[in-house]
Amino acid sequence: KDQRYLEETVDHFRKGGFPLDSVILDFEWFANTSDYGFKESGESWYDDFGWNPKLFSAPTQQLKKYLEEQQVYVGAIRKPRLGNGELLNLAKEKGWLSPQGGPEKYAKGRWLNFSDPEL
Repeated sequence: KDQRYLEETVDHFRKGGFPLDSVILDFEWFANTSDYGFKESGESWYDDFGWNPKLFSAPTQQLKKYLEEQQVYVGAIRKPRLGNGELLNLAKEKGWLSPQGGPEKYAKGRWLNFSDPEL
């Protein structure tokens, strides 16, 4: 949802005495929309390596605060695929895309091949 929701959820666990060492976030940490429906060419506006400003308006400060003040580590899920058209073109030029695609049916032609040592 947003930064407030994240902080209220951590607060709820702390006040309730529930054990909490970390919070794992899905793709919402870097994107405000899913890339599941993107074309093989990607989208020019998509930011693969940014921060979702609704959730992280000041990422460095927030992560430090969560760790130091609330003793909570933040982990983030990131699948090995691209959604940005410009980055996809670069990956194609360099041969960094997986020739067989990825493990799921969506995101065809957008999966990175991490067995390539140059990647």
